Amino acid sequence: SSDNVIFEDLIRQVAAFESDLESVPAGISSFQSNISALATWVNNRYNQPLDIDYIQILPSDGAVQRAQGGFFKRLSFGFTKFLGSFSSVYGRKQSNTEKTEIEVWIPTARDTSEIIRNLIWEKFTSDGNITVKTKMMGGSELSAIVAGRQPDAIIMQTESEPVNYAMRGALYPLDVFPDFEEITKRFVPVTLKPFEYNGHTYALPESMSVPLLFYRTDIFEELGLDVPQTWNEIYDAVAELQTKNMQFGGVDFNTLLYQHGGEYYRGHGKSSAFDTEQAIEAFGQWTSFFADYGLPVSYNFLNRFRSGEMPLAIQDYTMANQLEMLAPEISGCWSVLPIPGTVNSDGTVNRTALTSSKSCYILAKSKHRKEAWEFLKWWTSADAQLSFTTRRENRLGTVARVAVSNLEALAAVPWSREVVTAEREQMQSLDAVEQVPGGYFTSRHVSNAFRQVVYHGGDVRETVLEYVKYINEEITERRKEFGLPTD
Repeated sequence: SSDNVIFEDLIRQVAAFESDLESVPAGISSFQSNISALATWVNNRYNQPLDIDYIQILPSDGAVQRAQGGFFKRLSFGFTKFLGSFSSVYGRKQSNTEKTEIEVWIPTARDTSEIIRNLIWEKFTSDGNITVKTKMMGGSELSAIVAGRQPDAIIMQTESEPVNYAMRGALYPLDVFPDFEEITKRFVPVTLKPFEYNGHTYALPESMSVPLLFYRTDIFEELGLDVPQTWNEIYDAVAELQTKNMQFGGVDFNTLLYQHGGEYYRGHGKSSAFDTEQAIEAFGQWTSFFADYGLPVSYNFLNRFRSGEMPLAIQDYTMANQLEMLAPEISGCWSVLPIPGTVNSDGTVNRTALTSSKSCYILAKSKHRKEAWEFLKWWTSADAQLSFTTRRENRLGTVARVAVSNLEALAAVPWSREVVTAEREQMQSLDAVEQVPGGYFTSRHVSNAFRQVVYHGGDVRETVLEYVKYINEEITERRKEFGLPTD
């Protein structure tokens, strides 16, 4: 079977490495892939369910009943199952009770969608006068909305979608509801920043990323290194690690930008702020890690952290869960801390990190806005979010644990003590990027500028200023398109 192939390949590779050490460099990538496959196999076996139909307790001379039905019983069951397949609508579930009905779209995989639908039925529709008709969508939301086929609400959307729809008049502002301010107390305030547009807030956060510094405690102890707390200390650690053929990963431009006091935009999105000294300095620092220190641009963190090739990296806190489940061989050999910070002129350390969220919102053409708002309030409540992540974890395994945004629910999720301590400290220094018309050009040209400097040796300042012009041109065009001031 395919499982046997994993073991056979690993045995063959280890034997080849032992007989010919020079074959190790050429085969290390394949070996890492097989190690990852083995870890996945272990995790699958760990989470494999055991189904028991019933248990028979019999005397020693008792006759055991048949474990299978007869031919006609199996034929009857199969025929009934076949007929049932014509009446089951897998992407849709609704109620026939005499209540106000709203339609909610769930653009996610079937397993997760089924968990959400069952949760809605059990905990929302049974307690009130609102029923929910859910539809599982496969990424066709935009086409349907443009065609005028709109639900009352959509959940589990990307961070950029709310403002993209809001600027086109497709969303209903949530801050017009009288209890909006009270509901927002559930979240870290900056998680709402990407959903603000033209004086209104159009979505609520469902999840929240929190970057942390992951490090291998055993390797740092062996090398006699202290875990770096600032970027200056990161440089020293990188230099020492590279003498041992080890690397550091996870350097992010956004983090450096905000730690230097920079911003993405000025004037509430009227123009790019990348032409400021703070932004140019942050961009130069970011690109120098790759151009001067040779840090890898792309890599498999899980494999490299497991093997010790990358004993230090910045990753989202949910990576801790994957390490616990997929890399059990290094259990107890790693830990987490808040990310490194930039030392300010007064000696304080700025540890600002960028967070991102999934979103949920109400469509402008909804005829049941109050009912849809009640649903969003329930969906982002502590009880709903905790129930969702618990059920998802029970069904799909621990690696499916959700990074919930509700602070009360987050406190109840069973993360390790080290992760909770570091996460709470890092949450005090979070920020988010506002979404603006034409903002898609920003990320595109940040990547272009990065390649120009790192791969082609371009001058940092000249490159940044050149691409800022392109970004500003697109922002101005989009603001004119949507009737927003440009001066």
